[in-house]
Amino acid sequence: MPPLSGFSDACQVDWPSLQYVVLDIEFRALDGSARNGLAAHVSVAPGASTPSDIGDVGVLVQSHVDDCADAGALPTNDTFWNAMGHRTTGYVFLDRAVTAATPDGRSEVFPTLELRLSGLRFMPEPDDERHLGVGALSTGAPCADDPAAICVPLG
Repeated sequence: MPPLSGFSDACQVDWPSLQYVVLDIEFRALDGSARNGLAAHVSVAPGASTPSDIGDVGVLVQSHVDDCADAGALPTNDTFWNAMGHRTTGYVFLDRAVTAATPDGRSEVFPTLELRLSGLRFMPEPDDERHLGVGALSTGAPCADDPAAICVPLG
């Protein structure tokens, strides 16, 4: 189970079959300094090459566990505001991954999922919002259908 407080109570999943990968998001200014206040929308969806026999996919950012209760299942969208600076940790989930036929899970499925960061904005304070563009990335690329969003491979 992921290290998220309240996760087991809020999310309706088949716990023994759940597999997840950690999603670390870090924002640095052009001068290389870590900055307080990165905010964005995060979404995950099956891609064109994702097998059709997978279970639900979902994404949660550490501070938004209640989204499971709201969705009734694994949510495919979440948002975050990194008020602590440096790094935000989230999780991308695959339900029904660990089965008798796949006892080690379905790690090969994660790279076929589409992870998207959109609505990127710098918010050093809740009432001070500045939208960000996409520049040089250490991981991922601008999304083909939205150059202001980042599409990231998982794997």
